Amino acid sequence: FGNQLINTSSAAMTVTLSNTGTTAVSITGINVTGDFAESNNCGASVAGGASCTANVTFTPTVSGIRTGTLTFTDSDASSPQTVALSGNGTAPAVSLSPASLNFGNQGATGPAQTVTLTNTGNGNLNITSITPSAQFAETNNCPAIVAPSGTCTISVTFLPNAAGAVSGTLAVTDNAANSPQSVTLSGNGILPVATLSPASLTFPSEPEGVTSPGQAVTLTNTGTAPLTVTAITISGDFAQTNTCAASLAPNGACSINITFTPTGLGARTGTLSIADNAAGSPQTLALSGTGGDFTMAVAPTSATFFAGQSATLTVTATPSFGFNGKVSLACSGLPAQSNCLFAQNSVTLNGSSPTNVNVTVNSTARVNAPPRDGPGPGPPSLPWRTLPFGLAALVLLSAAAGRTLRSARRAWLVLATALLMALSWLACGGGNLVNAPTGTPAGTYVITISGTSGTVVHSTTVTLKVN
Repeated sequence: FGNQLINTSSAAMTVTLSNTGTTAVSITGINVTGDFAESNNCGASVAGGASCTANVTFTPTVSGIRTGTLTFTDSDASSPQTVALSGNGTAPAVSLSPASLNFGNQGATGPAQTVTLTNTGNGNLNITSITPSAQFAETNNCPAIVAPSGTCTISVTFLPNAAGAVSGTLAVTDNAANSPQSVTLSGNGILPVATLSPASLTFPSEPEGVTSPGQAVTLTNTGTAPLTVTAITISGDFAQTNTCAASLAPNGACSINITFTPTGLGARTGTLSIADNAAGSPQTLALSGTGGDFTMAVAPTSATFFAGQSATLTVTATPSFGFNGKVSLACSGLPAQSNCLFAQNSVTLNGSSPTNVNVTVNSTARVNAPPRDGPGPGPPSLPWRTLPFGLAALVLLSAAAGRTLRSARRAWLVLATALLMALSWLACGGGNLVNAPTGTPAGTYVITISGTSGTVVHSTTVTLKVN
């Protein structure tokens, strides 16, 4: 039968039994020994001059030369008749050298190491697959069939994706008896590992356009090699500052401070991204926040009272979109000699429920002040007209009396005194007495009540009529 792969069956070979006599030959049995099998069409007898056939196959169970016998037992005088059978059982055998690979300490990539596959058997080696464990890779030049004594090369690389020891195998699946054959693989990953803490950030509700207090994210290199930080970027309504250097040593850490400034109302999202030389780059952290707001209202919206009385109003601040910030209260547009007093000057909203604050608008009663001199309808008629004549008479009297130097000086002193008295009298205007009223003036006023949170201001108005 020639060469036959062990545990496989050969094609059938035919043996013919011929009855060369003239009488029938009874067939007692047809048997085969060894790694052979037969099937036949001879039946219980073979008529004179007739023949039958037996088909024999070879299925070696081990490699090497295999022998057997096909025996016909019948009624012929020459019985039993025999046919010698032989064949060569073949089998591939795989040798992998070396039996193990150790890559030692290595970063993300490193040089390849080789394994030589040899078919040391006497049959063709049919390769089904060559597979490395995770964090290892391979390339090879092995054909699908490796002839006896044939060889091929498998190149293996170590690609650690985490720091620490890594072990695995290179498996070769084929038609050899001990398939799959394997090579032990090992290495120690020396890598940076970027870790962000916390894993996400959620900011409380902030008014539109108002920047929140910062929240910190810590970037830590938990690996065994320096972490090279290429870029730190952020998206959405968020901003960041950081203390991270371009390279972070093993076990080193830096801080990223993130703030939230909503540009709209409702849910707002963004992402912090860190590009580096660690596995899984860029690392990302989910950011979320809410753009909140509030409204202002007052009740009642109008009030009438007399000067000296007050009006008590209720101011309501209502949050929306979960706003829970502080709102400072103020009023403007008040009439003279009035004020407004809030029960509390600010409120901190709870994000869901309205908050009421009483405000009292106080006025001042109007009264007449004591009389004071005021300008009359015009200059005093008679005193004003006679003032020049009086001054002229004083000058003549002074001249008449000024015959001596001492008399002249006295005359001029009298004249100066008279002039001062006249001017003082003129400044008083002579005039009338005026009553000046005080207190809150009567009228209708629109008062603005405002709430301020950061740069956001909302207001409401109330109409006050003062009688």
